[in-house]
Formats: sequence, structure tokens, C-alpha cells
Amino acid sequence: RWKVRLEREKRISEVLLKCRRSTVLTSFRGWIPVSKIADLHNTVDPYTDGDSRVFMHIQGEAGGETVHKRGVPPTYFRTNKYTESFQAIVDTYGVARYKEVNPGLFTIVTFPFTFGVMYGDIGHGFLVMMGALYLIWNEKKLTAMARSGNMSEILGYAFGARYALLPMGFFALYCGSIYNDMVSVPLALFESSWVFEANGTYATFTQHDLSGSNFSGSNFSESNISGSNATYTVYPYGVDPTWHHSANSLGFFNSLKMKMSVILGVTHMLLGIFLGALNHIYFGDCVSLFAEWIPRVVFMLSTFGYMCMMIIIKWTTDYGCQYGDKDHLLCPKEPPSLIQAMIAMFLRPWEEGTLYEGQREIQIMLVVTALLMIPAMLFLKPCINHNNSHSSLRRQRRGQDGSYQAVAHSDDSLDEERGPMREIDSKGSEGGPLSFRSYEELHEDNFSRHDDDDHHGDGDGDGDDGRD
Repeated sequence: RWKVRLEREKRISEVLLKCRRSTVLTSFRGWIPVSKIADLHNTVDPYTDGDSRVFMHIQGEAGGETVHKRGVPPTYFRTNKYTESFQAIVDTYGVARYKEVNPGLFTIVTFPFTFGVMYGDIGHGFLVMMGALYLIWNEKKLTAMARSGNMSEILGYAFGARYALLPMGFFALYCGSIYNDMVSVPLALFESSWVFEANGTYATFTQHDLSGSNFSGSNFSESNISGSNATYTVYPYGVDPTWHHSANSLGFFNSLKMKMSVILGVTHMLLGIFLGALNHIYFGDCVSLFAEWIPRVVFMLSTFGYMCMMIIIKWTTDYGCQYGDKDHLLCPKEPPSLIQAMIAMFLRPWEEGTLYEGQREIQIMLVVTALLMIPAMLFLKPCINHNNSHSSLRRQRRGQDGSYQAVAHSDDSLDEERGPMREIDSKGSEGGPLSFRSYEELHEDNFSRHDDDDHHGDGDGDGDDGRD
């Protein structure tokens, strides 16, 4: 019970620290989502009924329209117990501006799927998913335990992320089934496409074709590969379990997972870049769209996008490679190294590639395009903004006909330091008499002022308008 009271006093102190205080008045301003205005009235109105010492004013409430007189509202996203974990992950990297696209929506799928790609294992994913289901099934009991303070720190972290652990475990199980890996043991769910053959001094795996013959070290020839017999069977689902027992299994799986991770990572980055384009279009920011976004996406596609294309081309090309003996791989057409191809693309672009026809000309064009986009990304938008600011300044000077006019303004901070019960009449002459205002008038005026250095609270960032 004392913990509840202590937490209440702590929150009251945090609110008071955000208020403006004087000898007779404590005031604060903030943003509130439109959907929460009714809840605010239900909380505050019982204390304002018949009590002139408490006053609340919501701008734009009477007219039904939002009044943005204090700049851009802060960002507020509606979440529930399922989405709050993913939104918290996004907020650790950065919070989207008001009315920008919320990347937390896409993180609900991309984050657990990326976890599954990294930790793909049937056994591991099954345990994580079952643990999350247990936490969700006993949610009420564990919630009461957490509120009473009887939950350990580690269990508290897992319970808070229970709705994120559930899809993470599912995708880990799914990717593990593709890797055919269950706690580092392959599952032979279907008949393997490879046969184990012993040849006196060594053993090798040979692959079946659809006609029932196979290619081994004794009958290997280029005619067998390029002829009609070279139609190999494919394992029905995932990775053939024989790969886990082969001598080059580590190189095979590292190559497979690395190339797949590159494609998924580049796709993820392109998704973020295209979401930025939607923000520029929504806010009408043509300068950022043409001078920043277009060079960025062109550079991305010219480099990393091209690398993904080379991976797909190499995957879909049959090089007809077979083992001539236990240590030598015989290939009528040597498969190119993608790492060496990317290095040569920038260091030796004049050399002809072996991945596809016309590779040299295309790579030279992509390298030149990528190099031209670098200064465009760095200098084009700042130069345009600099030119626009100078043009605006020149128009202002021409509008004043070369003369400068004094602008009268009042300093709200000085008025408030002199006390909220009095204020200098702005219509009087300098050094004129003071006009005293009533307490209610002063309250209304205090809540109608707007300065940009002391706002707190939330604004609605998911399409709804906020009110000050």
C-alpha cells in the first residue's frame, strides 16, 4: 500500500515540475488527443463545478476544429497490449514526427521475421512460442503479480514482451523448418535427393535425376550434364538433410544465409526509404522529394540493389557442377564469386564479368550513377534551401523599400514575473498607468497565450487532430 502512495506522490511531483507557478497561480499547458477530451472532462469537471480556483480551457473545442497555435503537436500513437511492445522498439531508435507514417505498424511483421531468420531452429522457436503462449494464457494472474511487485525482473521483461515473443517464436520455427534444423539435428521428413556411395577409399554423395540414374565420379562428363539426363530432383521442402552431413555443409549454409540476409536487409531498407517518400508527398515537401529522396533511392538501387540482382542471377543459373572425386568440384562453367565481382565493379570496372552478357557496360553505368548521387545527396538540398532563404530575404527588403520599421512586441515572461494579478495595458503610452484585470479575465488570457518553449503532453499522430 505504501508503494502505491509513493508512486502517486511521484507522479504528482512530476506534473508540478512541468507547471508555471507564482504566488497565487499554478498553470500548465499541453496537448491532448481529441479522443481523450471526454475523459479529461470527466476527471476535471467535478473539481471545477462551483470552484472558481480551477479553470480549464481547450482551444478549438467549441468550434469543433483544432487550433494549432503553438507549433507542431507532439507525436502520439494509439497502441494496445499487442502493439505496444513493437512501438516501444521503434521509439528507442526515434519517434516519427506528427502525422508521419508510423513504422511501428510494419515492425509487427519485420522484427519477428528478422529474428526468425537469425535464430531459425524448430526446437528453439517451439520453446519460445510455447513460453509466450503460457504468459498470455496466465496474463491476469501474472499482471496482478507484477502490480503487487512480486514478479522478478527477468520474468517482468519476458511478460512485458509476451506478445512480441509469440510471433518471434513462430517465425523462428518457420525458418528452422526451411533450414531443416532442430536443435542442430536435421529432420529427414522426405526422401533425400542424394545417395551415399562408398568407393573403397572414400565415400561421396551423388544426386539422382528423374530417370533414376545418377552422376558420380566414375561416369561424370560434360555430356551428362548438358544432355537430357541432367534433370535433378528437388527436395520437396526446405534444405535436403544430406547437406548437414556433407564436408562443405558450413560453406553451403553460410553462403545461403548470407545471401538471403542481404536480400532481406536491402528490402527492409528500401521499405523505409519509400515510407520517407510518402511523408514528403503528404507534407508537400517537393525539395526533399526530388533533391534528397530520388538521389538516395538511385544510389541504393545502383549498389545494393544491383548486388541483390546478382545473387538472384547466380541462384537461377545452372553451372552443372558435380564432384569428380572427393576433393575436386568439376564445373563446365565456373561460378563467379559475388564478393570479387562487387570489388571489381568499383576498382576494375573495365574488366568483363562472367555472370551475364553485357555485365561490364551495365556496371560502368551503375558506378558512374552511384558516384554522381553522392554529391547530389550531400549538397543539392542545402543549396536549394540556401537559395530560397536568400530569395525570401530579398523580397522582404524590396517590400520595405529599403527602410526598416520598428516592430512593437510585448514580453510575456516579464509580465508574468511581475505577478499574474496585474499587467501593463498595451494600449497605453509608455510610462502610462497600470490597468488591473479581474482574476477570471487573467485566467482566460493566460490560457490563450502561446509560447513555444514550455509545452508538454501528447498529440495525436495517427490521423486525428490534437488540441492545445
